[in-house]
Amino acid sequence: MNIDRHLNASPEEMTFRALMMTWRSLFYMMETTLQEIDMSGPRMWTLRLLEDAESPLTMSQLAERTASVKSNVTQLIDRMESEHLVRRVRNPDDRRSVFIEVTDLGRERLAAAETIAQSDIRQVFGKLKPFELEQMRDYLERLRGGVVECEAVWHQRHQVEPDKQE
Repeated sequence: MNIDRHLNASPEEMTFRALMMTWRSLFYMMETTLQEIDMSGPRMWTLRLLEDAESPLTMSQLAERTASVKSNVTQLIDRMESEHLVRRVRNPDDRRSVFIEVTDLGRERLAAAETIAQSDIRQVFGKLKPFELEQMRDYLERLRGGVVECEAVWHQRHQVEPDKQE
């Protein structure tokens, strides 16, 4: 599908469409690949975030890092806990607070998911030269900075606190 056929679309709109179409294709490809091992992108990403965190994360912190609402994260963690990929652990300093911890099975499944995903990632991004990958990362980081700024304005305009949106 050629996104440039919308002649009255602005360069920003055409770029947005290209980004969304690319994301949709990448997401579908990754989800299909991960289904082979009974995993999903959100599960893999959540396990990776938990493993990479410098200290244990609460549900609120996980929602913030995944840019998700707490109710969606709670449902995801509930499913992952029933699959024995994560467990909830009481915060020893604040019994009202709960940390999410990756289990040994969660670590094994994450390693398997990342191994299988690497093949697709290399195939897609291998078509770009190293300097093009660096440029793309640069552009995406700048774009993400713009999104974060727009989010802050949106929250202020709608008087919604970022971690309390539903």
